[in-house]
Amino acid sequence: MGRVRPGAWMVGTCAVTLLGAACAAGSTDLTSEDDGAARNVSGSGGRAPSTAVGREPQTASVGAGATTGAGGAGAGMAATTITATSGGAGAGGPAGSTGSGTATTGNTTTATTTSGGTTSTTGGGCTPVQVLVDGGFEQGLNTPAWSLASTNYGTPICDVGGCGMGGGTGPKGGGFWAWFGGTPLGGEIATASQSVVIPNASTATLEFWFEMPACDGPIDIFDVTIDGTVIFMTNGADPMCGSVGYQPQSFDVSAFADGGQHTLQFRGDTLAFFFTATNFMVDDVSLTACP
Repeated sequence: MGRVRPGAWMVGTCAVTLLGAACAAGSTDLTSEDDGAARNVSGSGGRAPSTAVGREPQTASVGAGATTGAGGAGAGMAATTITATSGGAGAGGPAGSTGSGTATTGNTTTATTTSGGTTSTTGGGCTPVQVLVDGGFEQGLNTPAWSLASTNYGTPICDVGGCGMGGGTGPKGGGFWAWFGGTPLGGEIATASQSVVIPNASTATLEFWFEMPACDGPIDIFDVTIDGTVIFMTNGADPMCGSVGYQPQSFDVSAFADGGQHTLQFRGDTLAFFFTATNFMVDDVSLTACP
């Protein structure tokens, strides 16, 4: 079996026995980042087939160099098309005036207006600029595009062969994804961060796909920040917990579109209080600006 984090064992014992006085006198290290947890865990929720809750131990070590992943860059968010039509009396003509506009993410906007028998077409909008590198983590377990850390595994980046699937769907696209959590015994803190320059822009958008197939409890936290400002946060009590399948997440981050350098970070902090793994999954990250 692996090495068991003493603080986590004390917490689990307190939860089971309900001996309040004894627990109050003990040590319950809920925040330790570096004293580790169990690896190669067997049994329920541990190291098992690819459908098990726990994460398989990582075979690649940090510092071994980037691993080239097959398939190239991960696929981005699907384009969204919006069409709007407005009716009403037309100025300067006997017929009603209609307007239609179509805006497609990642493309130039074109609007066509018909009024009183006259048609005019105008162009506008912009082509968003992608400021992230390797948003699909396809450069491998130690992708040089991201700064990576993990208490137990060295990196939060996974492939199915090395990590299993944690009860989820594995990668959203390509062969790699980021898995935060994954151990049923003790603490795990993992981060993936990237320094980016967001150009001066009218709008900027952060998008990623997110999955929570297994959760231990509410003290397990996942957050996304830019320069320490929380953009998205959830925990192990989220109603999304236990849902298999990625859900798209999209956030307006235009406040950071100032031409300066910023740090985007994904972070998971899990404790396995009830000896069950919490699995926060992320893939196909995109940060675009519209100058």
